[in-house]
Amino acid sequence: MRNIGRALVGLLALVAGAGATSCQKGTYLEVVFQGAGLPPINHIHVVLTLADGSFSEDDLPHKADAGHVVTLPTSAAFQLDDQSGMLSIAATAVDETNAPVAQVMTNTTIIHGQTWTVNLDFTGGTGDDAGADALSDAGTGDDASLVKITDGSVDGGGCVAATVEASESVSLDYNSSGSDMDSGNMLWAYLGPAERYIGWMKFGVKFVPKTARLTKATLNLFLSQTSGGVPNLVVDYSTIDGWTRKSKASDVSDDAVISTGGPYVTPNAAPASTPYALDVTNHNWSLDFGDGTITLGIENSSLTATALTSKIEFYGVNHTATPDPTRPTLDLEFCQ
Repeated sequence: MRNIGRALVGLLALVAGAGATSCQKGTYLEVVFQGAGLPPINHIHVVLTLADGSFSEDDLPHKADAGHVVTLPTSAAFQLDDQSGMLSIAATAVDETNAPVAQVMTNTTIIHGQTWTVNLDFTGGTGDDAGADALSDAGTGDDASLVKITDGSVDGGGCVAATVEASESVSLDYNSSGSDMDSGNMLWAYLGPAERYIGWMKFGVKFVPKTARLTKATLNLFLSQTSGGVPNLVVDYSTIDGWTRKSKASDVSDDAVISTGGPYVTPNAAPASTPYALDVTNHNWSLDFGDGTITLGIENSSLTATALTSKIEFYGVNHTATPDPTRPTLDLEFCQ
């Protein structure tokens, strides 16, 4: 792969026959290309893009000879380094004259230490619209493993209800006298004399039509533990979506409070989740639907007069757990 910026992935193989790739222990993505009834394909141009905008691209196979024909299904395996979060996959089937035959794009969440498979079907449509259509019809498409349509149909018009699982999380300390970050799986809402932690979450909302009218939004978090004084919890919003678990507090701006009805006090005890209602009137959700991602944070906003510290810990994204039942979720209801 031709790497732009920092190293992203290394191409391992392109083999005929879906599922024919075998990967050793490590973090590997296998992409299976499918499609029936297409004109002859000389090569497939693949672009892999991280949430921070860095990407790699190459032709599979590299420098295909004249007369070469890619037979579908076929697969390619990619070894990832220590990247995390969302990975966008875009593929273009190209004929011998270098003209595009078909295109397809989807997102996936990087799963460290495992080999996981993503299926791309060139006959399923092209671009962002294809992901939305496939998601509503067959449960596939834009980050399909993290999105569940609970009522209605995205491509059927009318009103739709959906639940989105968080794709990434990180806890960052905005007090300069404290440590800067926690790269683990937990969401910290800590407030004390020397710390102000906000637990950030990222949700993929590309499946929502850009012109949709949002009628309800609720963030659901699962409590891990609490200590200190009674909390005053709010949900924050950041315009920065390209962060990872390596980001620092200075990389993610705290731009607004997006929750309504708070500040909230002690969360529900496990195994129940705690719902936090979000503002669907004053916040401009069209910006988030436009770029396909929204970043939300849980913050302990103030202390009582008698408490020196208040520490709330929620479960974040655990990439090693499949399924991840305590992962944060975002419930959305919108009309088209």
